[in-house]
Amino acid sequence: MGVVWSIAATCAHAADARFHFDIPAQSLETALAAYVAVTGVETIYDSELMGARQSTAVKGVLAPDIALRVLLEGTGLSEISTGNAFAVVDAPRGQHYGGARLSEFGPYYGSLQDGFAHVFCRHVETVPGDFRAIIRFSIGSTGELRNLRLLNSTGNLRRDAIIADELHGMTFDPPPARMPQPITMMVAPRAAARTGDCAVRLGGQGGYPRMVRP
Repeated sequence: MGVVWSIAATCAHAADARFHFDIPAQSLETALAAYVAVTGVETIYDSELMGARQSTAVKGVLAPDIALRVLLEGTGLSEISTGNAFAVVDAPRGQHYGGARLSEFGPYYGSLQDGFAHVFCRHVETVPGDFRAIIRFSIGSTGELRNLRLLNSTGNLRRDAIIADELHGMTFDPPPARMPQPITMMVAPRAAARTGDCAVRLGGQGGYPRMVRP
């Protein structure tokens, strides 16, 4: 059982935020990727829940939470908020995931997010922008990254190599018990000018993404 989430903009799903959606009905996993690309909202889900599920079409100017609810109609899944993110879960289980509340992992996901974001903001070539990066990994009992794989090419071999080299050997605090693994992280294409992901300056210095931990 694994979890997928995307590094995203700060508070993109605030109550007054509205986005224009034109996402046709399609495979649910593809539709969720389109949703993330439009909103930049951090979205967490178990990839094994996607299966052959199909989304409902979403069209119009909507708040992110309403749009996600529409997208999930008829799938047997529902959305919950974990703070600055949405989680997609099996509806009959409500807010429980694998015997635990998904939100209890929020602080740890936040620390992972911050660590990965620091790596992506360290180099001009890897600042989130017009590319997609999908990375799968597990975290050992002492916090080391294991079985790290870049599942796609970002379209630039140098950027691929930088991402792999920089992530290799990263360590975090030991993961919480019962946390679903492996984890798949997706950095979706988006305009840095809109999200403020990285304040990269000339001279090789980079800022951190403007994110709020769950």
